[in-house]
Amino acid sequence: MANPSPTVQVDELSHELRWADFGDERLSSRLASLVGALVARPSLSFPKALSPAELEAAYRFFDNPRVSPEQILQPHQEATAERCAVQGRVRVLHDTTDVNYGPGKRKGLGRLLKGSEEGFKLHLSLAVGPGEAREPLGVLGVKTWVRDQPRKPKGGRRSVRGGNAKSEAQRWIEQVRQSQGRLRDGTEAVHVMDRESDSYALLAQMQAEGMLFVARAAHDRVLALPPGQRVGRREKISAVLGRSAVLAERQVRLSRRVGRAGVKTRKIHPPREQRTARLAISAEPIELPRTEYVSTALPARLRLNVVRVAEVDAPADAKPVEWVLLTNQPIQTPDQVLAVVDDYRARWMIEEYFKALKSGCLIEERQLEDIHNLLNALATLIPVAWQLLRLRYIARSTPEAAATDVLTPTQLQVLRTVTDRPLGRNPTAGEAMLAVARLGGHLVHNGDPGWQSLGHGLQQLLLLERGWIAATSRRRITK
Repeated sequence: MANPSPTVQVDELSHELRWADFGDERLSSRLASLVGALVARPSLSFPKALSPAELEAAYRFFDNPRVSPEQILQPHQEATAERCAVQGRVRVLHDTTDVNYGPGKRKGLGRLLKGSEEGFKLHLSLAVGPGEAREPLGVLGVKTWVRDQPRKPKGGRRSVRGGNAKSEAQRWIEQVRQSQGRLRDGTEAVHVMDRESDSYALLAQMQAEGMLFVARAAHDRVLALPPGQRVGRREKISAVLGRSAVLAERQVRLSRRVGRAGVKTRKIHPPREQRTARLAISAEPIELPRTEYVSTALPARLRLNVVRVAEVDAPADAKPVEWVLLTNQPIQTPDQVLAVVDDYRARWMIEEYFKALKSGCLIEERQLEDIHNLLNALATLIPVAWQLLRLRYIARSTPEAAATDVLTPTQLQVLRTVTDRPLGRNPTAGEAMLAVARLGGHLVHNGDPGWQSLGHGLQQLLLLERGWIAATSRRRITK
């Protein structure tokens, strides 16, 4: 397990963002102060998290035409690249989510898939560390867009050969290039993507540009005929994998999952109870033929490796786990195959990041009136959500670490006074974060604390800390 890099405390994150280049030192200073306040109170609305003067300054900052999301995020992305360089080899996780503000008339928002609801699409690239640790290192790439076109009728044909450069599918290669380009020389990255990335054009472009990747297959693709053979029956990936020998087995713990809303997404992500699964892993080299609707400038064949992960002896009432992964990493040995599987297993961290952004930072509840202000607020909260994710990561992945890695000495002193359970002289990070969660209403028998209880607990702790500091200061003055 890789050693976590030094903890980024609240004041350090503010310092990191102080280097944002707006051409005006006052704006850079305002961003640092704003982030410091929001890290301290992430689960509160702006009016509750900020003083009247801070709130007015925040609204002016978000509305300022000289302020853009790219400028806000630049110092965090540069610091993320530095953290990646320390690790040497990282995974870059890519995924898309809807940022939903419900039905309304906020200026510049567009349609989402659900009825009259409005918002924007967010595609994000999160860097995490190697090995089982999967330490969250920061956000390397961000892309947002608004769907302002009317819905297309079902059954419409795809774009003509060569594709549409403005299509949403282009975001995948744009973000891969953007995040790869931010990394320092000598840093090796594996780009990890889910089923939506299963595109011949994307895989061929990454292959041609020397980028490593693991992408989950969405289609049982037809394979190319052997070299020199022009006609004949073509096999599919499933046929080749059906003959493949099991190279390795692994037992993993599957977490409980609530089925997602919607018929289509519920079919892809059905509900399940927690269980331990036995997985059989196989792998084969394959060649894919160029598909019909991509540019003829792309190669006619694409040599890749395919890795299959299939659950053995799943419960009768459960859908067995099965992943088919496309990669250009080697599969000659069982260890190499397992490394591909572990790269893909890290993908869940970006889903946790989206929960931190939505449930921990309440990005969808920010009461701002237009897309410019909302995107500036998003860019401001992206590093805050990373900080929340990392705090929980330390408490969960290295619970034996010192509590001072996640909380200040004053905060620990307050916790010892107000907690309903004793907190020892040298508590661990895991013990400290459970104490914080209890302040937020978490009950021990409910399992690990969620984002809301941690956010509310941190809010309560920081309010108590302010009172503690004020009372201590008054005692000093009276003496």
